[in-house]
Amino acid sequence: MKHLIIEISFIVCCCSLYASPQVSDFLIIEKDTIPVYNLILENYLQQIEKPDKGRLFGFSFRDGENMSFSCWRGYQAVYSLENDSLFLKYILPCHSLRNISTHIDSSIEKIKNIFNDKVVNGKVFIDWFSNIIAFPRGKQIWWDGIFNSIYDREEIYIFEKGILSDKRNVKNYQKVKGGISRTNNKVISNAIFQKVKKLDWKKLDNLDIICDSEYFIVIDEKGKISNIEINTYGNPFDEDDLYCMDVMKKQLQNLQFDIIKWHGEPMKTEFRFEIFYDDKTNQLENWAKYDDG
Repeated sequence: MKHLIIEISFIVCCCSLYASPQVSDFLIIEKDTIPVYNLILENYLQQIEKPDKGRLFGFSFRDGENMSFSCWRGYQAVYSLENDSLFLKYILPCHSLRNISTHIDSSIEKIKNIFNDKVVNGKVFIDWFSNIIAFPRGKQIWWDGIFNSIYDREEIYIFEKGILSDKRNVKNYQKVKGGISRTNNKVISNAIFQKVKKLDWKKLDNLDIICDSEYFIVIDEKGKISNIEINTYGNPFDEDDLYCMDVMKKQLQNLQFDIIKWHGEPMKTEFRFEIFYDDKTNQLENWAKYDDG
């Protein structure tokens, strides 16, 4: 059976929906309450109502009113898995999981306002959700800086229209012979820098070609660098940009990295890399600063 999996484009340094790290929703399974990083409720809201000035059903989105920088949706949802069926149980104000009892009445009112006769025994069966929910079972190896994290081991729950159809354990990191670690941005940055440092930067400077700049480097599903683009801040590439990108691609083409996976499937990531050439000292400097490692 083929299961629907939403493809996500991972760009470490560019924002998609959020501009700061976001708090999770939660899923109750028996006695466990587990963080969930799927926008299950929001996806439903977007299907039935268009945002009005950054709002969906009165929830605040990016408008500054009653907004927490770590909870731009304006709410946290709590789900439950009961007899292999997925339910929406609560809609809570941000950061109020420990005080659910004080928000039950307002949660019931919100849920009834949105779902009407779909509410049964105070909860809603999530029949619109056909996707996976992944639960961490190892150490974190990658984070997009906003909402999505990858762990070296996960337990995957697969849902078809709100019904649990399968679950499995996966490994999300594959070591490659001679491969460079992808769990540490500083290691990646240093490996790239040591290769580009060997270019003839004095010659490039004499040609008046400015190749010391900020680059976005894609490491693909096989752990190879598949694309490099210079940051032009929205402007079209000029001839020098194209020349620099070609030079960088050729210089880095033989680098091999380990393989990172998203829910067990190899994935690509985009990495920000910045360099500066000091023509007075003929020295190249690595300006891609990362705190990890």
